[in-house]
Amino acid sequence: MSDVTVLIVSADRESVQLLTAVAQDGGDTVDIVETAELGITAIAKKTHDIAFIDLTSEPQNGLALIAHAQGGGAHGSICVLVSEIEIEVVTQALSLGASGFLVTPLTGDAVERLLLDVRAKVHLHKDRVRFQEELDRARRRVELVDRLVRLAIGAGQSEAVRAIAEVLKEVSGARGIALYATFMAARGECIRLAVIGTEGDDYPSVCGSEELAEAASRSNASMLPLEAGRGTIGFAILEGRASGRDEEVRKTCELVAAVLSFVDGQRAVSSRDTAPGTKGPVQTLAYFEDVARRETKKSQRHGRRLSVGVLEVSGGKDARKLVEAAVLPLLRETDVLAGLDEDRLCLLLPETSGLGAHACRHRISARLGGERRGRGEPADSPPIDFSMGVATYPHDGASIERLLRLARARAEDDARSSARVLSLAQKTLSQIVDGLLARPMLDAGTRSLFPLDLAPPALMSVVLAACGDAARGGSAHVSVTLQPGLGLAAAARQLAAGDKNARVDVFDVREREGCRDVEAIVIMAEHAAWVCCGRVDKERFSGVHAADPLLADVIRKRLQEEGGVRAG
Repeated sequence: MSDVTVLIVSADRESVQLLTAVAQDGGDTVDIVETAELGITAIAKKTHDIAFIDLTSEPQNGLALIAHAQGGGAHGSICVLVSEIEIEVVTQALSLGASGFLVTPLTGDAVERLLLDVRAKVHLHKDRVRFQEELDRARRRVELVDRLVRLAIGAGQSEAVRAIAEVLKEVSGARGIALYATFMAARGECIRLAVIGTEGDDYPSVCGSEELAEAASRSNASMLPLEAGRGTIGFAILEGRASGRDEEVRKTCELVAAVLSFVDGQRAVSSRDTAPGTKGPVQTLAYFEDVARRETKKSQRHGRRLSVGVLEVSGGKDARKLVEAAVLPLLRETDVLAGLDEDRLCLLLPETSGLGAHACRHRISARLGGERRGRGEPADSPPIDFSMGVATYPHDGASIERLLRLARARAEDDARSSARVLSLAQKTLSQIVDGLLARPMLDAGTRSLFPLDLAPPALMSVVLAACGDAARGGSAHVSVTLQPGLGLAAAARQLAAGDKNARVDVFDVREREGCRDVEAIVIMAEHAAWVCCGRVDKERFSGVHAADPLLADVIRKRLQEEGGVRAG
């Protein structure tokens, strides 16, 4: 039985009878109209594989129908019927899009040869479409396998099972998905792992299989078992499942069951091999990028923050392993640590602002520095040399590629920070200020020091501008010294008065050795850090400023250690 559809537009009875007989003998479906006007209606109702348009009686109307049919892309091919004395009209028909012509009176052999060619082309096209669909399905299965396996290997259990549910929803076309496991509970009980696209209250957190079947029946949903080598390990509830996908859904359920078994095996191994209070392991870059892109989309959708960090480690593989071991216990369940290359690690911090990322950086620095001794390491253990750059969505970019690139550049800048080059971490506030004044043009890239020599009003203008820029990012944190008169503390207090989310800590360090004339301000904002420090002499301020988070962190720490909070 042929699947070819034929349209005949002709009032000539003999031509119509011959065309109809030959087409129907080949199993084709035939539609017949007598005029071009009716042909337009037939084209609008149905798509035909070939149209025979008779130009012998009304050639102009037939030509207009060809133009209309080709303009709407309604037919695979058009064959015109012409008489010997009007053969010149064929040229016009071919120019308008006709693919061939037959001369009347028609012969059965000519019509048969033409229809055989059309049938071959139609079947070839359908085979090509079918093969392409099968190829697309195979490619999608490979992608699903790759995605699920990478998630099962690297993700936490909750993240992995939710991703599995999303895959099952995509493949089945279901409106809603509920995923249950039986391998996590006592015999006969079902534990709900994930719910997507439906009300969680419709499905209990813990129930028996019979109770789950009743809940699925109330929602007119399908309940499919997830079968693994050890039997049924769970159930998938599909609401509003699309028809015609049963085989694909069945194969996906088999894959889901296999991956859930693997996740359960990994969970059991992890519970035995991972020390309490730690998170692991270090992930691959491909997994990092996959999770980061999904988390970035969530941040865009819900207006949340997201931060990315890059850690550069000096000292080879051994040093990197020490960094990994130190960083992993500091991470939350949703954070991801991955290897960027041999000397770099990348860190994903979902729902973390710029200030939160800087606080994480401070914790990592403390853990890799002097605090190592307190964790049972030798007293003479040197600090691990590392640098870290941070980029935050949306201030620094909207794509994970841009955030990673910027964080990596900032890690390189961090390695050249004046706090490292001048070894300021262990010095007093007075020594830090004197060291910076002695090297006012230190080449540290974008974080280089720049000298300032200003009268108090001009200094106030500079600091007010910096505070205003910090306030635009939201939640600025300012640490500043206290000096009499029109000092930096006055500018910081104006920020606190204008922004209720800003935090200002004022420190009086004048009683500390060498700090009577020291002025310093550190501004930590969502999108940047800025520090300005120096000495006041005869109504002039001589100092430096820099957009250097590491230097800002060092000076803020000294302010906290050497001066009590006076106001803020």
